[in-house]
This record gives sequence, C-alpha cells and structure tokens, in this order.
Amino acid sequence: MTRPVKGILHDKTPNAIDLIKIGRKGLAMSDVEEICNHTKISFETLLNLICVSPDDLKEGKRLPKLPSSNLLLISNLYSKGYRIFKDKNAFYEWMNKRNGHLSAEVPFDLLDTAMGIGMIRKALEKALEPTTGIPALRGKVTPMTEKEIDNQLQQLKAEWERDFF
Repeated sequence: MTRPVKGILHDKTPNAIDLIKIGRKGLAMSDVEEICNHTKISFETLLNLICVSPDDLKEGKRLPKLPSSNLLLISNLYSKGYRIFKDKNAFYEWMNKRNGHLSAEVPFDLLDTAMGIGMIRKALEKALEPTTGIPALRGKVTPMTEKEIDNQLQQLKAEWERDFF
C-alpha cells in the first residue's frame, strides 16, 4: 500500500517505488494542494507546468499518470534543493535566476518537462562540487570536508540513477 503524498514529500529520501505507485494511481486535488504548499508554487502555475486544466481535478477526479509523475518529480526536486541549499529562500532565488549549468536558462522555466527537471537535478549536484559550485551557495552552505563532499556526490549520483534510470 502506498503512503500518503504528504508523508513522502517530507522524507529525506522518498522511496522511488512509492512515488511510482502514487504517480500511476494519479494525484487527487488534495495531493496537488499539498505539493503547492511544499514547493510554494501557486496552484495555477503548477497546473500550467503540467498542462492540466483545473477542471481536470473537479468532482473527485485524479490526474492522469504522466502529469502526476511530473508533479512528483517537481516536488522531489524541491525537497532536494531545500536539503542542498539549507535555506528555502536561497533555493527559490536560485530557481529564478539564469544558470550557467543550464545554458543560461532559468531553472524554473525548465520545470514543464521531465528532461528539464532532470537537468535541474544535475545542476543541483554541481552545487556540491568544490570547483564548479553554484555561486548562490557560496557563503550560505556550511563548508564540507573533501570526504563529506565525496559522500554527498556519491549519494546524489545513486539517487539520480535510481530516480531516472
């Protein structure tokens, strides 16, 4: 049995199988609202990102599999960003500024496709690399030892492979 979306959103490492099962079942209106609260993205903007009309969620309907899965990817991305930046406002700022690791695109503008979400995840991984770290993180992240950086990179790479391959 799958866990409620709210519980999964706040896990540090959500179970990918739970996310897949929830995505297949489809998200309900309450799930979408929970993701809005988690990401601080407005309901209208979130539905626009996944090309869904508010009417698609009326009368107890659930979103189809693909939009549900994309919303779960977005939510998971935000959880990762919160952990990496350790400051939600700094992460929101980073999401709305052009980024050299994304061909000078604004990360938020890439949230409308699974490929874009994957690119943002990779850019977040680069935030932890000592030589290519994201400037927005300088002075905002507690310095890590070389071993801590290696461990964090290995964990992120494992999560990336688990989530996307």
